[in-house]
Amino acid sequence: MDDRICFSDAEAEKLHDKTAYTILSTEGELHDIVVWALMESLDDDDLMQIREAVDDSRVRWYTDRVKKWRKEHAREVAAQNPFNMKARGLLKDYAERRKGKVVEARRQLRRRFDGLDHDLQVEVAKAFLKQPCRTDREFMYRKLTSGIFWDDCLLEILKHLWEASYEPGLAEVIAQRAERDYVRRHYKKLVGKCRYGDLCIKIGEVPEKERLTPWSYLFVTYAAGCKLKPKEGRQAVLGVVLDYLHKTQEVIEKLDIFEVEHVKMMMLYLGMQHAADEIVAIQRAARRVAEAPPEDWEEIIVEAWL
Repeated sequence: MDDRICFSDAEAEKLHDKTAYTILSTEGELHDIVVWALMESLDDDDLMQIREAVDDSRVRWYTDRVKKWRKEHAREVAAQNPFNMKARGLLKDYAERRKGKVVEARRQLRRRFDGLDHDLQVEVAKAFLKQPCRTDREFMYRKLTSGIFWDDCLLEILKHLWEASYEPGLAEVIAQRAERDYVRRHYKKLVGKCRYGDLCIKIGEVPEKERLTPWSYLFVTYAAGCKLKPKEGRQAVLGVVLDYLHKTQEVIEKLDIFEVEHVKMMMLYLGMQHAADEIVAIQRAARRVAEAPPEDWEEIIVEAWL
């Protein structure tokens, strides 16, 4: 039985990148996650073009899913609306350190912060950042890395604080928000105090494998704009599968390597890297493993890894 996916050749000819098309039309039966990963490798134009070219419900479903995901994640977080204008009075109590009112003003401002008007949020942020109380500054650092609140006018204040103290809580904000050249100059002081992957992504640094999990390594390499070395993608994925086989306490009679934890997401990262050769190599190894007895699995995976 021929399990290859059928295409309209006339429509397929319009594709800019025919790699995914070639694999889908020649490789035979493919795992769902492989189809999804191949869809991730396409730009938006080719994604829609391949949807028109193919007569396969799975491919069409995954093209729609990828398109929807990209659209949702392109949206900016909506600005928060104000909900209590009395906060200005609380801010005055806090900033002027009014006797007997500071503790309650701090508590209320923290509780209400997410619902305040953006301009008032900025005023509260400046007041918190300028206070000697470290817990107030750390509260604001968390807000500034939440993805919900930010304003460029705060950056110079944050740089001054960073150069004066190198506070660990502030490192994450600097890594996310400061200019790339600034982050690169402070790289050595930032390493170990913020998320290493975010730091590499910010400055386009090739990550050190030892500092990341295999799945994080694939994502950070992609997001930092770096290229995988030959066979590095398959080695990362198959290494996770080998680790699973070595550590599992369960008796396994059949193995679908795409169901091993993290593997599906790693496959999608490979798709985003346009690593079609790696995807196909993993698919072929998965097919051999599925057909082999348990005692042969490790040998097959190691052979594909090399």
